Amino acid sequence: MDILNKKSLSISFEVFPPKKEEENLNILYETLNKLKTLNPNFISVTYGANGTNVGKVKEIAHYIQNNLKVRTLAHLTCVASSREYVDELCTFFKNNNISNILALRGDIPLNPEMKKTDFTYASDLVKYIKSKNYFTVGGACYPEKHFEASTLDEDIKNLKIKVDKGLSFLITQLFFVNNFFYEFKEKIRKQNINIPLIAGIMPITSYKSIERIASMSNTYIPKQLSNFLYKNQDNQNLSKEVGINYCVDQIIDLINNNVEGIHLYIMNNYENAKIILDKINERLK
Repeated sequence: MDILNKKSLSISFEVFPPKKEEENLNILYETLNKLKTLNPNFISVTYGANGTNVGKVKEIAHYIQNNLKVRTLAHLTCVASSREYVDELCTFFKNNNISNILALRGDIPLNPEMKKTDFTYASDLVKYIKSKNYFTVGGACYPEKHFEASTLDEDIKNLKIKVDKGLSFLITQLFFVNNFFYEFKEKIRKQNINIPLIAGIMPITSYKSIERIASMSNTYIPKQLSNFLYKNQDNQNLSKEVGINYCVDQIIDLINNNVEGIHLYIMNNYENAKIILDKINERLK
């Protein structure tokens, strides 16, 4: 099943399993039911650090694909993964009509025992999954380069290896300056990486979210936005409005420059997703 809508812009969302109580999982299902009404092209399901919450990922992916009848994109990482483990997950996915996988290396765990894996690089995992002749496989990429790469050119060289193993599309790490995306796209096209490139976008609605993003990645956050949210930490409504408007402006610019897809990292927040899409539709009219 083709995960992208070739006739129009692809809009998709990413959700993650709640860490604890079953009640929280029910809340996520309520969110997913609402997200379906926004007609996403697909919904991806990530999991916690070091491959945690895999059981919930399987359950959620099954719910999206078979209950909601929305394409799901299940994440699968190299971290702590044996061939037997990947075989087990892939069998589950196939038996439950889930044919799209995002193959990732994952964050290197501190625990030495968890470093044991049959797949050193995401390209190894891509090749293994593709050998099963069933799955459409996507991969991650980094417009501002992966933090472990010495240069962007080096990162793109490694990306080319991964793409050649059988990737069908790419989803970017989140970014807040579109020029990084445009320059990255130009560079990868020159290296004959011609598969669809989906822009990963996250709305920043509070200064706390900036702190979290900064701790997770090396993504550049514009100082004007950061300073405004810092000065208005006590005004949640204003912070949310400004953050969402920045996100909408960013997406409109991407659409005007023929982006192939928008993947919203919505942090399980339906309300923000709906506001963003409503504002985009108003602007496009």
